[in-house]
Amino acid sequence: MSQEPVLLDTNIFSIFAELGKLDLLLIVLNRHPLYVTPIVHDELSVGLNRGHTHLQSALDLIGKNKQIRIVSLTSAETASVKTLPTWLGSGEAEAIAVCQSRGWVFTSYDRKAVSYCKSKGILTFTLNDILAALWQGNIMSKDSVKEIIRQLETGGRTIRAKTEILKE
Repeated sequence: MSQEPVLLDTNIFSIFAELGKLDLLLIVLNRHPLYVTPIVHDELSVGLNRGHTHLQSALDLIGKNKQIRIVSLTSAETASVKTLPTWLGSGEAEAIAVCQSRGWVFTSYDRKAVSYCKSKGILTFTLNDILAALWQGNIMSKDSVKEIIRQLETGGRTIRAKTEILKE
């Protein structure tokens, strides 16, 4: 992955916000312009309004002159959303339409959405990729990444292919 823009899905953003580790997400993706779709921004706002206060830190990063910007969809991209599988969440569908149209990278924790992207030739960057990049890029130690994995699993998230994440 070179310097293509990266479109963040709600789940990746909220995972790192919940952990209090948005800084790590930004460090791993620091060579890429970062974006969210309008629906992802709305989903984060709804979550905050429902009492998920950790999402405020994510929302604080989004804006015109901030680290993460909201992408405007073209009319063709908006039309493309309607042709995508109905099992995709609305934020995922918007993000996938933009990534497919512009050649951007889709970042998500959702296995089905990532699998769909791969089947369509859309570049993806998953939670596992981010976790591996943390220690491979000397941002943190392998033991620290193991601790993040433990926190995620304790919080009810399933982390598949842990050995792949931690493989030399």
